[in-house]
Amino acid sequence: MKYLARISLFFMASLCIISGCSRQQTSSDRIDLTYAYPANATRDPIIQRALDEFNKKHPEIHVRGLPIAGDYYSKLMVMIAGNTAPDVMWMGQSFGEFAHRGAFLDINREMQPEVDSQKYFSKIIDWYRFDKKLYGFPYGIDCVLFFYNKDVFRKANVPFPQNSWDLQQFLQIAQQLQKTQLAQSTPGFYAFDGGIFPGVFDAHILSKDLSHSVINSNQYIQTLRFNADLVNRYHISPSSAAGISDKNQSFLLGNMAIMNGATWDIPIMQRDATKIDWDVVLPPRGVKRAIWGSSSGICVFSRTPHPQQSVTLLKYLTSPKLQLQICNISGSIPTDRATAKQWADGITTPRHIQNFLKAIPYLEPLPRSVALSEIQSKVNRASEKVMLGRATPREALDIANYQINQVIERQNRLLGYGAKK
Repeated sequence: MKYLARISLFFMASLCIISGCSRQQTSSDRIDLTYAYPANATRDPIIQRALDEFNKKHPEIHVRGLPIAGDYYSKLMVMIAGNTAPDVMWMGQSFGEFAHRGAFLDINREMQPEVDSQKYFSKIIDWYRFDKKLYGFPYGIDCVLFFYNKDVFRKANVPFPQNSWDLQQFLQIAQQLQKTQLAQSTPGFYAFDGGIFPGVFDAHILSKDLSHSVINSNQYIQTLRFNADLVNRYHISPSSAAGISDKNQSFLLGNMAIMNGATWDIPIMQRDATKIDWDVVLPPRGVKRAIWGSSSGICVFSRTPHPQQSVTLLKYLTSPKLQLQICNISGSIPTDRATAKQWADGITTPRHIQNFLKAIPYLEPLPRSVALSEIQSKVNRASEKVMLGRATPREALDIANYQINQVIERQNRLLGYGAKK
């Protein structure tokens, strides 16, 4: 009996060891992924809940969220250079800076059903193409329209702007607002805060193949001259000396009739603008209709040890369900057409929220250049010189043109190739 008891005890212990080993093996077989994204106090809880839900649905995978505060792109670039890159990462307008460096996995084959369908805004998907490969998939669209305070227009007895307006009509309305008794009796009143997007004048920073600067074109000169005239000639927009640090606050107080408003401003205005009547309208047409646009997308690191599982996560994060959840919080427009309609139908203020959907065919992103951040700083510097009267548009843009070409040449030498599309 004692012998049988010892045999039974040994058998049970063996089962426990085998069982324990089995659990340990299961745990070691689990694939760990990291998803990096810009930290945002409002959006972070939604993303974390989504990752928790994904982990429950895929017990063989565990995703750790990595919210990055501060300069997201610079920190991400350092991580990639240091071989500590996340498996999956959020990516916006600096997509080209990373794509040029081979940072992303081509997901064209895995996403082909979605790409071929009519479900999505294909124009936005194309923003994540590079060298005829698909290196990411967008879930949200951002753009800038004109927000206008209807209470101010009513008090000034000026008709509301319409989507059909052009630059001349915009200028007339703004001047009319600036000359009203309301404006004269309101200290610090301005008809408009912002600028006209260069694409309206068919102006561009780089050539189509991104090989060189074209910023000193007549079209870009016209852009800077027009925007400078809004401040210095017509006095309908504030200068930097006006001390307006928060245009949203001026708009809410009735000191601003029209302002550039982005998709991400929608939730803020819905929260803060409960005491005013406001709406949105498409920006005025110039030589063409063009509207600044950007996007939020998901990319997979090209050297991730787990490409299949990373693509599974990408598909989940860009699914219609997640699009609606995140875009309802951030204000972005979902890239899935049906979900975008659902997003717009769920918003009652502003009344013409559908104008954001109407804007999509006219969106133009910043160039997917290898050195976008540095190039953009040169553009901003040229604009600042003109606004302050320190240079003519031609002088400022000739300098910017030279500097941008220098940046492109230097980056191409570092990467060992000519400019790519």
